[in-house]
Amino acid sequence: MDFLSHMKQLGQILSINSEIASNYNNPSGIGDHRELSLTDIIRDKLPSTLMVSKGEIIDSNGKRTPEFDIVVHYPSKAPNFLNLAGRKVIPCEDVLCVGEIKSQYNEDRLKTCIESVKKLNELRRYYRGTYLLSKLNSLAVEKYKNTPVPIEDGNSGAPAIAAFFFSYKGSSDDTIIGHLEDLKDIPKNFLGTFILNQSQIIKKAAKWTASPANQKDYVLFWLFFSIYGMYSEITKEGLQEMIEVDVDRYITNFVNSHIPN
Repeated sequence: MDFLSHMKQLGQILSINSEIASNYNNPSGIGDHRELSLTDIIRDKLPSTLMVSKGEIIDSNGKRTPEFDIVVHYPSKAPNFLNLAGRKVIPCEDVLCVGEIKSQYNEDRLKTCIESVKKLNELRRYYRGTYLLSKLNSLAVEKYKNTPVPIEDGNSGAPAIAAFFFSYKGSSDDTIIGHLEDLKDIPKNFLGTFILNQSQIIKKAAKWTASPANQKDYVLFWLFFSIYGMYSEITKEGLQEMIEVDVDRYITNFVNSHIPN
């Protein structure tokens, strides 16, 4: 089986589904259908140990992000804080990747996405060592105790939470690159833009670069590859067996902030 060709075919299906949705009159309905079409493909292709949801992300201090159209995350050991009409509030420690899905690219939507990623990076992740880690290395367990892990850098015991912007239609590559270059302080965990059947624009050697025109049919593959790469890094290091969300911290902080002494 040629997985690359398979993802190319799924990209063609996405494009057809997008055109079908355009026959509907309500813009929200069109957008929902296009979001769901991409979400279903990503959910189907990722390992079954991962979940794909839509919602906000929260940390144990109660800080929350704006809503993301797609959140790739592990099943949480924390309480289910909220599940509202298919939308969730997800602990940041369980999140692997977030993304925005739009029918049409424009600069304002890209800016909004970048600002949401900045809000995400303000959250603080707190882990605790699992039973397995305590048996293997008790000092490593102490390393995670009450120590916040940055979301952005990916060098502090847990990988960065990746972020992306996806749209079904877009401006020219040069226009999008110009917008990216004009934006200041783009978080380094922002992967780039993915425009279906057009290009992916990512940072290479400190420069925003579009994929070659002969790769325009493989945008969906590269998006999947980017998300799966984050998962692969975690499983390679065995992090999911070693650390887990500090559930006690969530419960203690939430109780202390809402119940009077």
